Amino acid sequence: MGLASLSPADAAPLKVGFSLDTKESTLQTAWETFLKSEGEKQGKAAGSEFKWTLNVANADPARQAANIDDLITAGVDVIIARAFDSGAIGAPIKAAKDAGIPFVTFDRGSTSGKPTAHVGGDSYV
Repeated sequence: MGLASLSPADAAPLKVGFSLDTKESTLQTAWETFLKSEGEKQGKAAGSEFKWTLNVANADPARQAANIDDLITAGVDVIIARAFDSGAIGAPIKAAKDAGIPFVTFDRGSTSGKPTAHVGGDSYV
């Protein structure tokens, strides 16, 4: 069966890796809740399904890099990350791209590597 004959119902769930820098405030918890609930709702409306894997770096750029490496190893289809350190996120961006995985920075951009896309303003300089 070719790709053209697949319906959305035939497709495997899109595996999304979400790497948070910290989860110390209600804002970070609200982002997680919003992304998961809206992703689920919009996916169902489009006939698709999302499987989320969340990890938290606890304000440690080395931990975030290791967490993102775990997402790559797990075979996620896309990575979304709110970088703890905009200068240190470049290596994880490169690793994801080298593995063929699109990388989206969320809320906080990168000064050390170009992600596939950026969502939001850069609120941390």
